[in-house]
Amino acid sequence: MQISRTVVSILTFSVILTAAYETTDSARRYKDFKVIKTKILGVHESSVLSQLAFKSGLDFWSLPRNGKNAILLCEPQQAEEIFKELSRLELRPEILTEDVSREIAEERFKIDQINSAKLKVANWENFMTLDQINQYMDEVVANYSSIVSELGIGTTTEGRTTRVLHISTGPGKPAIFINGAIHAREWIGPPVAMYAINQLTEFYDQNSAILNSVDFFIAPVVNPDGYVFSWEQDRFWRKTRSLNDLNCLGVDANRNFDWQWAPDNDMCSLVYPGTAPASEPEIQGLQSFLQEHNEITFYVDLHSFGQSMIFPWASSNEQSPLYPELMRVGNEAAEALRTVRGTNYTVHSVTNGGTNFLYGVSVDWAHGVLGIPLTYAIELPGGGSGGFDIPPEEILPVATETWEALKVFAQNVPPTTTQLQWFI
Repeated sequence: MQISRTVVSILTFSVILTAAYETTDSARRYKDFKVIKTKILGVHESSVLSQLAFKSGLDFWSLPRNGKNAILLCEPQQAEEIFKELSRLELRPEILTEDVSREIAEERFKIDQINSAKLKVANWENFMTLDQINQYMDEVVANYSSIVSELGIGTTTEGRTTRVLHISTGPGKPAIFINGAIHAREWIGPPVAMYAINQLTEFYDQNSAILNSVDFFIAPVVNPDGYVFSWEQDRFWRKTRSLNDLNCLGVDANRNFDWQWAPDNDMCSLVYPGTAPASEPEIQGLQSFLQEHNEITFYVDLHSFGQSMIFPWASSNEQSPLYPELMRVGNEAAEALRTVRGTNYTVHSVTNGGTNFLYGVSVDWAHGVLGIPLTYAIELPGGGSGGFDIPPEEILPVATETWEALKVFAQNVPPTTTQLQWFI
């Protein structure tokens, strides 16, 4: 079989570029790191594995939860021991990725290939840097000023502004707030949020009925410092970039909310909750913004990955008094999403009957402190080496199907008179 010179050139260029990326800081950090997946866990198994996670400081890409696979990243020197321990616990581990650095290199190669085509910034065919996201937001504000305005919700540790767009046809309506990238490495969140902005502006005629009854506040990136660092230095950086000590930076922003906050002295932990509730300027700004806007009666925190819509409580197995309504709306949204291309989501509380409790998280704070009736974290689909590096070609399908779920959410935004009052 003969191969054309063009094909040979392309293959050669791909190999050279991939090799080049493997020498960058982000890829080099993960040379020979493994990604391991367990079987679907039961309640007891998720509890046992949660204890192991807490003691070892492992990087769980998918937390041990009842009814889910756990997925974790392992350093080369840990991998064999962890695999043996998971086998001993009869969790049927399997290695998803032998060398994470190559996955990082291939992801960045795909991104650069698409960028070289010089397509418009917001094309949903590629992941976007913070500068590209900000450029798109600037264009939306300029082009749709009759319904879009920009608000700032604080300044980060490194001096960046956390930006939110307010999309409204006029005052007096309840509102839904949507944010993405509270965990920096979850790159699929921002384009999903931006797709919602696009549908409400560029395709206003098709969605005017929604905006006639509901306002939107959308913040594509609420951890901009971490997001930039995940692009420039460490692809799988999760936290903010605040200074803890000389060796460890950052706080898990989704453990820093002022609800059932739990202290932890391990500043190097990936889930380090900070020195105090709302110690991070990003969370201070977000909490203040939500407190000032009592028209917000629906809150959505975009995450990845897991294909689930989860709601309070994360800090206990008690049911919210609105559990039936949270299940109803979540199931309707999941069904609307499924009809697009068959993607299945589970709908349940964060703990789902397990014992892997999470403290200081966004959905609990918004529900428990502010009394926002409906609060969800959407765990978007994964892909790539284990979940976070979902291929660029999946961005548009994920954004499109998630928009159908968000429309169901918008149709169920409670009136402002229904805010809960129990903890205010």
